Amino acid sequence: MQTLDIIILVTYMLGIMYMGYAMGKSNENTEDYFVAGRTLPWYAIGLSVGVTMISANSFIGGPGWGYGSGIMAAMVNITVPISILFITYTVLPVLYNSGVTTVYEYINKRLGGKSRILNVIIWLCQSLIFMGGFVYTPSLVLSKLTPISFEMWVPIIVILAIIYTAMGGIKAVI
Repeated sequence: MQTLDIIILVTYMLGIMYMGYAMGKSNENTEDYFVAGRTLPWYAIGLSVGVTMISANSFIGGPGWGYGSGIMAAMVNITVPISILFITYTVLPVLYNSGVTTVYEYINKRLGGKSRILNVIIWLCQSLIFMGGFVYTPSLVLSKLTPISFEMWVPIIVILAIIYTAMGGIKAVI
């Protein structure tokens, strides 16, 4: 990496930290922190959730998957934006207007506590798998581009994500 590349990388990381701080300054209570005081439109939240699924894995692993699997990879990737649009315009408005903070709170209201606990456990397992991949790929790429080892990039990325999320709440994430 050239000096300019390192400056851009460090500036980007500092910018993300500042954005978390700036977004969090207006949080006055837990309602602001967790649901942005319900001031964000539902479609912004939905699109944020959808865009979250696009990661370094998509840009790095996608072409290889397409090369190895052919049209199947394209078909799966075409269905993702369609699913996101469907959920954003059908399910999300119902959740948003019901006054709940999480989908699990809604499941608890509709189906009971056992269903909520089961869904939370499934979500935690799925999230651990996804987050591992979301951290692994950029760590691998950055370890090849910089003199910092893979084993150092993993905690750096995780810690930076925790900091900006903790400082800014949901507004920083969205």
